[in-house]
Amino acid sequence: MINLKDLREYNAYLLEAPSIAPAKNNSEIFDKNNINSLFIKKNYGLKEIKFRVGFIGKQRTDWTIHQSKFLKNLECGVITLDNVVYYEGSFTTSGVGRVFDLFQEIEIEGLCYATLQKVRMELAPGKHEIYNKGHSISPVKIEITGQGEIKGLTEKSIISTGAVSIGENRIIKNLEGENGFKLLQMFEMPNIRPGLNIIETNVPITIEWKPRLI
Repeated sequence: MINLKDLREYNAYLLEAPSIAPAKNNSEIFDKNNINSLFIKKNYGLKEIKFRVGFIGKQRTDWTIHQSKFLKNLECGVITLDNVVYYEGSFTTSGVGRVFDLFQEIEIEGLCYATLQKVRMELAPGKHEIYNKGHSISPVKIEITGQGEIKGLTEKSIISTGAVSIGENRIIKNLEGENGFKLLQMFEMPNIRPGLNIIETNVPITIEWKPRLI
């Protein structure tokens, strides 16, 4: 992760506040004649972000090395300005600004999701009221300890016939780390909605998500 407000590691500094566009609205409209249907499947996509960074050095090779290190670490795909909101996605160099022997300016742009700090919760069998502080639907990772049924994270229940997890990039694995899709019956990937969510389970599970912002 790169904190744009503290770039001393790279002998660099943020030249101006980043330009951050609101996330695009990806709502699904079921009935164009019924305005209420606009809010049935309201979801938001990626945000566009642009910023400029200046690198300094006693000679050209200094800022060249620092810039290379910065761009390499930017490949992690996570930046922040305050360690409260995180921007996760893909960032690329879009141009080069002013260049001097002791200074170079580069322009960065990216497409990303804005999230809050990761939330991880262990849920015992029963009904749970879970509040998501995000303002958009957020993907959820789940670790299921065995056979059971989980309601509230998908339109239809998730049925498991054994220990299985839905992890990073929606990859489904069993305890051995192999493909665990056969251990699950579900019709969509799990998500948590903004605000209050009611989750029911008859098997111990662990859920994890990053609240998404618009």
